[in-house]
This record gives sequence, C-alpha cells and structure tokens, in this order.
Amino acid sequence: MSDILKEIADNLGVTTINGNYLSGIADYYGVDLATSTDLMADILTAVGGDPATSTDYLQDIVLELGGTVTINGNWMEAWEAITAVAPAPVNSTLPVISGTTTIGSVLTTTNGTWSNSPTSFAYQWKRGATNIGTNTNTYTLVIADSTAAITCVVTATNASGSTPATSNTITAGNYAPVNTVAPVASGGTYIGDVLTTTNGTWTGSPTFTYQWYNVSAGDNIVGATASTYTLITAGAGDEINCIVTGTNAAGSAIANSNVINTLPLAAPTNIDLPFIDDGTTYYEGSTLGFTGNVWDSNPPNPTLTYQWLRNGVNISGATDDTYDAISADVTNMISVKCTATNSQGTDFVISNEVLIEP
Repeated sequence: MSDILKEIADNLGVTTINGNYLSGIADYYGVDLATSTDLMADILTAVGGDPATSTDYLQDIVLELGGTVTINGNWMEAWEAITAVAPAPVNSTLPVISGTTTIGSVLTTTNGTWSNSPTSFAYQWKRGATNIGTNTNTYTLVIADSTAAITCVVTATNASGSTPATSNTITAGNYAPVNTVAPVASGGTYIGDVLTTTNGTWTGSPTFTYQWYNVSAGDNIVGATASTYTLITAGAGDEINCIVTGTNAAGSAIANSNVINTLPLAAPTNIDLPFIDDGTTYYEGSTLGFTGNVWDSNPPNPTLTYQWLRNGVNISGATDDTYDAISADVTNMISVKCTATNSQGTDFVISNEVLIEP
C-alpha cells in the first residue's frame, strides 16, 4: 500500500510530511493535519463524503473523486488511477491583450501561461459584461466599443476539465463624431420669433455647439451661438439655418439643419375687418364695440389706434376701442376707423355702420 500511496502522492505532486505519504496526500486535499485524528476519514470529508455513513473510507473517497470501479479488486489502485489523470488546467500568468485602441484596430490576446497541459483554448471577448466577437484570439474594435472596457476570457481545456482566465483591460478609444440624422430647426418666421434647433442624431457621444447662419447673406450671424435664435429686423426675408458641431476627444464634425424662410419686412395689412354687431339695437347710452380687426405685418403686432365716426366724420375724443352713444348720435350711423402702424408703415380700415335708434 505504501508504494501505491507514493504513486498517488507523485501524481498529485506532493511529498511526505513527517515521512508519511498519507499526510502529504491529506494536506493536498485540505485536511488540517494539526487537528486530524483520522486522515482517511478527513480526506473523505474533504472530497465531499460523509465518514459517519461510510462503511469503507477508501472506496467512498474513490467514488467521490469520480471513480466507479476497483482496479485489480483494489480501491487504492483505483485512487491512484484517478490521480494519474492530470487535473484541469491551472493559470499562472494571465492572458495579455495588445494592440492600438482606435476604432477599427485589431486587438490580440495571448493565451497566458498554464500548467497541466491544456489541449485547447477558447476565447470570449467582452465589452464590459457583454459578450462580443467570435471564438478567436483577435478582435476588431467597432463603433459600439468607443470608451468601453474590453477584455478577453481565455478558457483552457484538457481531459480533466476547463478553466477560464480573464485578460488585462483595454479601454477602447473614442472616434470622431458622425452625424446620422440632420438637426431640425423650427419656429416662427416673423421678427421676434424664436427659432430652435435639435442636435440631430450622432455617433461618438459628442458635445454640441451652435452657429446660426444667414444662408441668403452667406455669413454667420454674429453672437447667435445658442440652440435658439430670435429673429431680428436685419435678417427679415432671409433664409436662416443652424450649423451644429459635434465634438469629442477624437475630433469634430458639422451638420446643417434645414432652412427657415423668414418673412420680409412689411407694413400692416388687414386680414379681418372690424365688425360692429349689427344684430343689436343701439340707443343713446349704448356701448358699442367690435370684433375682428386682425392685422398681418412684419414686425408683427402693430400699434393699433381707433377713431369712432358719425356718418363718416370723426367724433371728437372718441378714440378708445369702445364708444358710448350720445344724444348727437341718435338717428345717425356710427362706425369705427382702425389704424395699424409698425416700423414699415401705416394702414387703416373702417368697420360697418350701425344706426343709433331714437
């Protein structure tokens, strides 16, 4: 038996302890030699068996280690045969990734250093915790890898099993931004209206700057460097767009928004006449008002003034947007003149007339 114990110890790569091969074997399996009172029982415990229910420690050790039958009717020889098979690979030097970190570059991993004679290696590249690539020792960085942590798990295999080892980490470089969906500018077309641009859609996680551009004049609009721009008189009637620049550590790229056709400067033009309700009967003391009186102009929102008329003649002092009929108005026709004024000119319209009843 001592010869077989020596062969088991040799197979496991251990020597005697205190001149005892069984002690060396027990130490290999993790038995605490200082406290053990029965090395075989404790080895059985260490390999997953239960001495309390075992009728043959040696047999059960072999069975726990994966053996199924004796050799030459001897469980000790069966144990020796199990240990004669090299254990699963053990890594002693981790795999190493090398290569440049720019997008499109090829990374290569070594296998690392292993004991117990691996017969094959498998490779799993990872972006963070996500599996990527194929089962090869090379990987080509793609856009999705930008700024991500790239590793490779190398798995060594022999007849006894497989063992993984994770390489060093390579942080993929950034790549210059690429615009994939153009920015979109929107907003009104009158002086004072605010235009707004989106960033569009980009690869490369850029930050953004903005430059509003007068397409008609072929020049940047001075000071217009926010994502919004308020139309001013100087650009009325011109075509305006926004140049969005995306920047990251690898470079910059620009994208042009659509063009906004702004309205030219224009004096007020009435688009809805003032109207005094002619379905109402008016008497002395009645208050007259009107609806409508809508104007288009650029700049918009012209200044409005009013003059009430009696039979087409100005009524002195009647310049509010309502009028209270007086005795002089009885049996006469009343209307209102509405005047609109902006920086480009003035225009007026006159409403319908209504009778002040006696």
